[in-house]
Amino acid sequence: MAGETILLVDDDPLILQMLGDILRFHGYTVVTAPDGEACLDAALRERPDLVLLDVMMPGIDGFDVCRLLKTDAALRAIPVVILTAMNDSKLSARAFEAGAVLALQKTVETSAVLRTIEAALALGTS
Repeated sequence: MAGETILLVDDDPLILQMLGDILRFHGYTVVTAPDGEACLDAALRERPDLVLLDVMMPGIDGFDVCRLLKTDAALRAIPVVILTAMNDSKLSARAFEAGAVLALQKTVETSAVLRTIEAALALGTS
């Protein structure tokens, strides 16, 4: 179900552009942020339906940003999907510990990204 607002957070402008274009094409409203601090500001301002959050960023990393989102009463219900290029077998466990609902590798096809977003949105409403 498209139409929801997704806050896409990544320090790589190419990723922001590429994923943002894909999500917009599929009917999502996309707000972007280049780092953790901007993510927190945008989340408070925009109240997105989902945060798609890179792990490795300058300043506050994605795990800490997720923890901060989950400690804010106004933001804790927003589902977070951790997005990473890391090949770490413990990534999902670390993502869940931080409060994310799912973790996703950056090197996946568009259909997998869309399925993950739909699943995370469904988890956020249950």
